[in-house]
Amino acid sequence: MFKSGVYRNISTEINLAFLLMIIASSLFVGLVFYQLELLLYGSVRLRADIILMINLGVGVLVSLRNSLTLNESWTWLAPLFMVFSIILILLDYSILGKYLSVVASIFLFFVATRKFQSEVRLGTLIYVLSSFSLFIGNVLFKEELPLNEIIVWWIGFSILSVCAEELLSDRYSRYKNRQPFLAILVFMWLSGAALTHILHTSGWVIVFYILLIQALYLLKKELQTDGIGLYSYSSLFSMASYFWLAISSISGLYFKYPGNTDFEAVWIEMIFLGFVLNTLVAFWNRWYPTSKGQRVSFSEYLLIPFVLFQVSLIANVIGKVWDVPILVVPGAYGITASIVILFAGSFISFIKTFFNADPIVFSKRTR
Repeated sequence: MFKSGVYRNISTEINLAFLLMIIASSLFVGLVFYQLELLLYGSVRLRADIILMINLGVGVLVSLRNSLTLNESWTWLAPLFMVFSIILILLDYSILGKYLSVVASIFLFFVATRKFQSEVRLGTLIYVLSSFSLFIGNVLFKEELPLNEIIVWWIGFSILSVCAEELLSDRYSRYKNRQPFLAILVFMWLSGAALTHILHTSGWVIVFYILLIQALYLLKKELQTDGIGLYSYSSLFSMASYFWLAISSISGLYFKYPGNTDFEAVWIEMIFLGFVLNTLVAFWNRWYPTSKGQRVSFSEYLLIPFVLFQVSLIANVIGKVWDVPILVVPGAYGITASIVILFAGSFISFIKTFFNADPIVFSKRTR
């Protein structure tokens, strides 16, 4: 059933990963309908939607990736707890779901620490810090603190995970001399995030500037990757995520977030849909095949939903910032449709890869 030589063996871990992917995919599609209501009518279940986006999206992917590479049974508790916490939140068992999300982030921290012990590198250390950032965010979420005190740590989880992956990938590139610069930005980010709880406004200004520098650095590095990133499906979404990270940083400074509460909902859409969702799709298609010896590459099929998503999000943001209602509704529907198509295409590719078929997003041009 499986290609010989591509995967080491058919193990319990692989089957469990496959099961969790199905659960995560189903829940993520369910999130689409909450997100559509949020985009059209305002802050509908805003907090639950954000925790879903982070925990279910990047959180499950990071924990599954580390579990696949470690091959230790106990590490599967992190993604299992994370998925079940999201199910509980969706079913309105929010208190239990919040506690379980904290437990899941603790296990993710242990998994990242174990990964660091097995492979002592700067990138694996940053993974430990990213999981700690998720833990802080989930604890604050459980304690029902204001949203602008929580999201800095959830953003931190995503951006630190990206930086960790870039640092680890530098082992195979010619840019090793740039590792210290990215590491410095990571620790400056953590300092700025902590400062938001002491000097709220000043801390956020520092955070925005660091995010902008990180976005521009990562975008430049993606463009300089061997093989040209534009020919790689995952690189296309990575570049889009860095673009939205830069835009959200600039707009946050311009509109003085978090002081400007009227801008909060729009800014959250830019950072969590523009940056996090694009990162989620990029990681989905980059991490799992490469964990098992495959390479993901660009496919013309997914250009349509990719363009639809970016254009729709731009329209939705412009419509809300400059009060152009005619752009808001079609933008919301476009985002919803593109999420379904993108996620379905990626998931079908995953299934076909595992069952020895020609996957949608694979081609001769590899990253």
